[in-house]
Amino acid sequence: MEHLDVELFIDAIEKRPSLWDSSSGDYKNRQLKRDDWKEVCEIVIQKFGEKDEKERQEIGREVQLKWKSLRDAYVRTIRQSKGKKSGASAKAVKTT
Repeated sequence: MEHLDVELFIDAIEKRPSLWDSSSGDYKNRQLKRDDWKEVCEIVIQKFGEKDEKERQEIGREVQLKWKSLRDAYVRTIRQSKGKKSGASAKAVKTT
């Protein structure tokens, strides 16, 4: 897969809650999700519509994996930042 503009990619997905918002009624609509993923691919992949069906399916899988990777990395970063201390050191504990 060619280089992907991550900001454009995230923006395209953000506009389609069926792809990310589990509280949305459209989240479980498979046909809508399929159509939304196709729209995202058309936005972020040059000449997506000119490719044959097999190549479009492969690109679609790669785009979905890229989204999963970005989402998981973001969640992992947020989780790690919540676990970090404020920077103030703890009091020294005397050992006998």
